[in-house]
Amino acid sequence: MELTKRQKDILYAIVTEFIESAIPVGSGLISDKYEIDASPATIRYEMVKLADEGYISKAHSSSGRIPTLLGYRLYLQDLMSEEEVNYLTEIQLTRELANVRFQRDRLIRGLTSTISEITKYACVVLTEDGIFYSGLYNLLDYPEFIENNKFRNILLAFDDLNTLSNVFGREFTDGRVKVLIGDELEERILRDCSIVFTEINLYRGERAVLAVVGPKRLHFSRVIPLMKLTTQIVQKLMLGWES
Repeated sequence: MELTKRQKDILYAIVTEFIESAIPVGSGLISDKYEIDASPATIRYEMVKLADEGYISKAHSSSGRIPTLLGYRLYLQDLMSEEEVNYLTEIQLTRELANVRFQRDRLIRGLTSTISEITKYACVVLTEDGIFYSGLYNLLDYPEFIENNKFRNILLAFDDLNTLSNVFGREFTDGRVKVLIGDELEERILRDCSIVFTEINLYRGERAVLAVVGPKRLHFSRVIPLMKLTTQIVQKLMLGWES
């Protein structure tokens, strides 16, 4: 079913609010905060229709709604606007990487630490011969990872080259930024996550995967443009490496 503009506006509000708060979203909040020309009762009715179509679901302990995989996908494809990367952030990233651009391992470590610091998520670089990561403990700031050994599962995944190779090896085919959400990740221990990833070229044409890992409700509109910018910065810096 093709969604109406009102339904898309409501879905946008639900995804946006849930990304920010991790709290299921109710019709009252949408009515109060968003300029949707409809009463709370009408918004509730539209939310029922969105749920029937599989875009949102009811949280177990709340009357509010949360996005489903289908809802996130429509948000990414049709509703989200990428946020411009702050100029100071661009300067920070460029400076950190430029200082170590002639030293492969330090460059990769600088990349993971700076990206994790900027995003407040985990960052990983997967090369042909190893895994570099930073910011795993940032994930403890997100309530969805605290219970049921979920954080432990992520630790296990990050220390297993085969697990990460399975994630990126199946999906990565070109130079674009890609997103995998929840059940799209075939590795079960990562299905509470979303991953934004892309390919970067390192020293002498070495290819690697750069990824940001966070909760399903990862702040896509900030992370995706940051990944695009990072790829451009790394590419420019690599021009200075001797062949």
